[in-house]
Amino acid sequence: MRLDLTKHAEQIGILPRFQLAKKRLPSLLLITRVCVYAAVILSLLAIFIRVFNASSLWIPLLCNNSAVLLLLAMVTKLAYHLDIWRVQAIDKTENDKHDKHDKHDKHDKHDKNINKSSTFSNQIQQSKFNSLYSIKTNIFYLIKTDVPLVIGLSSLILCILYWGWDFYLPAASSGKLNYAAAVLFVITAFSFLVIERYLFSLPKKQWPEAFMIGFVIRIVIAVQLLTVISLISIDSDSLWPLCLLVIIGCLPAIVTFELVIRSILSFFTPKREMLEPKFLGNSLIASMLDWPPQPFKQIQSELQSHLGIDLQQVWAFTFLRKAFLPIFCLMIFVGWLLSGISVIPLNERGIYERFGEPVKVLKSGLHLGLPWPFGRIIAVEYGIIHEVSTSNGNKTKNNLLPDNENTDITGWGTTEGRAPESANRLWDSTHRNEKSQIIASLINQKQSFHILNMDVRVIYRIGFNDQDALNSIYNTNDISTLVQSTLDRILVHEFASRTLDEALVEHRDILTSDIKMLMQHNLDQLVSGVEVLAVVIEAIHPPAGAANAYHAVQAAQITTQVLISKEKANAIQDKSDAYIKTTELTNSATGFAKETLAQAEADSIRFNTEKLAWLNTNQAFLLEYYLSQLSLALSTNSSPLLIIDHRLDADNMPTIDWRNYITPDNVKIKATNTGD
Repeated sequence: MRLDLTKHAEQIGILPRFQLAKKRLPSLLLITRVCVYAAVILSLLAIFIRVFNASSLWIPLLCNNSAVLLLLAMVTKLAYHLDIWRVQAIDKTENDKHDKHDKHDKHDKHDKNINKSSTFSNQIQQSKFNSLYSIKTNIFYLIKTDVPLVIGLSSLILCILYWGWDFYLPAASSGKLNYAAAVLFVITAFSFLVIERYLFSLPKKQWPEAFMIGFVIRIVIAVQLLTVISLISIDSDSLWPLCLLVIIGCLPAIVTFELVIRSILSFFTPKREMLEPKFLGNSLIASMLDWPPQPFKQIQSELQSHLGIDLQQVWAFTFLRKAFLPIFCLMIFVGWLLSGISVIPLNERGIYERFGEPVKVLKSGLHLGLPWPFGRIIAVEYGIIHEVSTSNGNKTKNNLLPDNENTDITGWGTTEGRAPESANRLWDSTHRNEKSQIIASLINQKQSFHILNMDVRVIYRIGFNDQDALNSIYNTNDISTLVQSTLDRILVHEFASRTLDEALVEHRDILTSDIKMLMQHNLDQLVSGVEVLAVVIEAIHPPAGAANAYHAVQAAQITTQVLISKEKANAIQDKSDAYIKTTELTNSATGFAKETLAQAEADSIRFNTEKLAWLNTNQAFLLEYYLSQLSLALSTNSSPLLIIDHRLDADNMPTIDWRNYITPDNVKIKATNTGD
């Protein structure tokens, strides 16, 4: 209960918290300074480490411990200021006893250990001052109180915690430094435990703030012990110690937020300088670190002390308190029974285990089984496609953004923007998704090797049948690691029998088909349940350092091959021309011989025919032949010659078709009338 000097000033001398206030000041000041110095050293050490390694696990570790030490220093500083007020109140009361008539006496000089001192003003009647003076009084009271101290140190604590907050810490292995730091934190936690036990052993009337300082020390001990657990459990294969190392900072952050809110709300309470100040270091969250934990009791006491609400007098809350345990047990039992109901999504299957033995593979949907741990369902992928590359980097292969966080990424992914890094296929630059491979070669008739950079990716999934699902769970621990190691082994075996030129020139489809077949064969032998869908060779080329030299060699080879091809083309062209000419001459001679032979045969046939006609008709054939030759000789190109025998009489005159004859242009035909 806070003491009012205007009403109970005579009780100051008999209250233990006022009598022992002066003796506690050096201890509080020592604890405050030690915590501040330790927090400053840890913060500077974190800054020094961040300069050389921004992703070190020591940064959140040091920041969390520095922040919790500053929190303890702030609480002890608030208790220190409250004890100063008590010492000053005792001095003022003693001075008032010596001089009752002098109301405006100055206070005596304080003890040398007290750094801050202030004078008490007499009780002021609020009705005698106007509103302007009230505003000035509130501002002056704010400066004199601990509200700026709480807000300032709380802001610093939150900034330190935010500066050390990093969930993307790389995996690390434990070493001697981790164990040395763990031993140091254990010793420090034991020292704070001794102080905490001493504070809780004090009576509440002797020092009311001791319990709250003890609760804050418990937060310090909890942070340090969790830090020790994280340091000991750190492993290259485990990420939860790193996450725990970062999440530890939530505990001092929540308490700091509560203290800030309490300090801001305390500014709106009535200001009375003669009333014992309220301790701003009280924390409901910190007070819950007790055994057995009684959070509802703490909340009830807070409501009763601040708002005057007594929940013990409400029948409904009394009933809830009595029925809480059976209802809670019933809810736990029902929840345990509901653990036997499982929902499998569309892209998964489930292996149902009954008493640890796999019974069957369940499809997607709602399924009912025995509750845990008698029955459980292990999720298995169904149709999800994965991709594994030969890269050994820590970053994912699908990350298309640049490594530099300060790089302007405006326009990435658009038609007119910059191309992603994965689209860079130039040989003279190093690609993070590529892996170096040794390949056989022959240099100066001696066996040697070349170094080859390649980006080979395997697209796979778990098989659709139930046996593949069982094999993927019970025969394989890490499928992606298995596929990647199998791919690396096959690439070493496959490229061991190829030279650099063969690997670069050979058809990709044949090479990918061979690698895919070997991959599937090896995975089937391991009974992994993995189905290889495709093997994609993104790039195969020499290392970036030898790219220019190999370009020159390739250019010379290409030039030589071009010249050889040109000469071969010219030789083929000349051969084709000679063949064409020879063929033309052969065909011409053959055609002329055929024509001569045909003409001779025709002449022979005509001669035999004419001979036969002469034998049959004698003079008539000779006359007819003579006339035809004469007509042929006398006829012109414009009009043929017609010879008619004049010895023919009028009755036997032939009929002539004049359409077959063309009249010359210079001959005019006159019609004559011969009469009847």
